[in-house]
Amino acid sequence: MAVIYNWMLRHAEAMPRWKGHAIIGVAFVLSVVVLLFTPVWMFLAYSVFVWGPVSVFAHAFDSVWKKRDQITRHRSEGVYRTRKLLKGFRK
Repeated sequence: MAVIYNWMLRHAEAMPRWKGHAIIGVAFVLSVVVLLFTPVWMFLAYSVFVWGPVSVFAHAFDSVWKKRDQITRHRSEGVYRTRKLLKGFRK
């Protein structure tokens, strides 16, 4: 399981945000289609064999983008503090 998670983590790191959201969205739309138009046993199989890997990918994708957003936020806060200090120093 860890090998699969690490593989998905590597792909999530190299993927733009919109592609990850598209993968998760397409899996959700297909699950609704499978639920409405196929027998229950096929929906259960889809849930296990598709939503299992998609949920692992979603977790890896979310952790990657949370970390990227946190890094961006800390950088912008640091730039803001530096500008504020320089502005106060010039007076």
